[in-house]
Amino acid sequence: MANRPIIYIDMDHTFCDFAAHREVWSSFATTETENKFPWSMRGFFESIPPMPGAIDYWHSWSGAMDLYFLTRPSLLNRHSYSEKANWVYKHLGQSALDKLILSPQKDLLIGDVLIDDYGGNGQSTFGGEWWQFGSEGCRDWRECHDRTVDFMDRIRSGGRSFKVPAFFREAEAAVAEQ
Repeated sequence: MANRPIIYIDMDHTFCDFAAHREVWSSFATTETENKFPWSMRGFFESIPPMPGAIDYWHSWSGAMDLYFLTRPSLLNRHSYSEKANWVYKHLGQSALDKLILSPQKDLLIGDVLIDDYGGNGQSTFGGEWWQFGSEGCRDWRECHDRTVDFMDRIRSGGRSFKVPAFFREAEAAVAEQ
C-alpha cells in the first residue's frame, strides 16, 4: 500500500526491558565501568527481554503500516550495533531486521510517529508525533496499541499530523535563495 503510515519504535526502555535487564547484568560486572554501565558489556543488548506486549504490538500493526526500529547505538559498547540486529532477528525475524535503523539523532528521520521513552536525542523535534513511552497515553504496549487505533482512525478521516522537520525547511529555503 502506497503512503502507509510510518511508526518508528525505540528499543531500549521502550520495546526492550532495559531497566530490569540492567539490574541483572550489574551482578556480572568485574570493573568499575561495567558496574556503572552494565550495557558496556558484550552480550548485554542481544539478551534484553522484550517489554510485555511489545512483540504482539509489532505483529498486530506491521501489516497495516511501516514499522521501523529507530534505536540509538551505545557509545560504550560498539557491539551494540550487531547485538541489536541479533535481537531483532531472534525475536521478529529477517523482515523486521530489514526495518532496523541505528541513529544517535532521532529527528533526522521523517515519519508519522516516534514511540520512545527519552527526549534527549531529537525526539522532541521529530517531524511527526512523539509518543513518550511510559507516559500518559503510552504507558505500556496496551495503551500504545489503543493510541495507534485512534491514530489510524484519524488518518482514515484525513487527519494526518505529519510536519516537515525544521532543518529540511531551512535547507529548502537556502536552495530557493540560490
